[in-house]
Amino acid sequence: GSVSAQSRVYDAFPEREMHITECTAGNWSSDFAQNLLWAANELLIGGANNHAQSMVFWNVVLDDRFGPKTADVGGCFTCVGIVTVPVGASRLQQVQFSPEFYALTHFSRFVPPGAVRVGVDLANNPDSTVQATAFVVANEAGEEAEAEA
Repeated sequence: GSVSAQSRVYDAFPEREMHITECTAGNWSSDFAQNLLWAANELLIGGANNHAQSMVFWNVVLDDRFGPKTADVGGCFTCVGIVTVPVGASRLQQVQFSPEFYALTHFSRFVPPGAVRVGVDLANNPDSTVQATAFVVANEAGEEAEAEA
């Protein structure tokens, strides 16, 4: 579904926490740039702009066989982790980092725990090509400083 659905839930229940969970990447889409933009725009920026307080990728680290999996339940045979460690890997250079990894690390670099989302006016963006969100964070002195992601 669309992250905008969270705003409808928020409007009905503003006292409730909002989280995006169960997200995963998969081998169904191999376009790195497209996946990076989708994760950043839809999940991270879109989620924040639609009241999400957090976003969780379901598979953090998997091997190149889409595992490990539980023997009795099975699992997703097309899902990939945000980090893939090939079976038998012995060097860091063999580890693969997904587009979602780069989107998440970039976003979390600029939006630390405790940051509070503030509104962004995109009125001069009539074709919606620019995605933006903004947060207020405390600097080292404990003073508020604005940060954009």
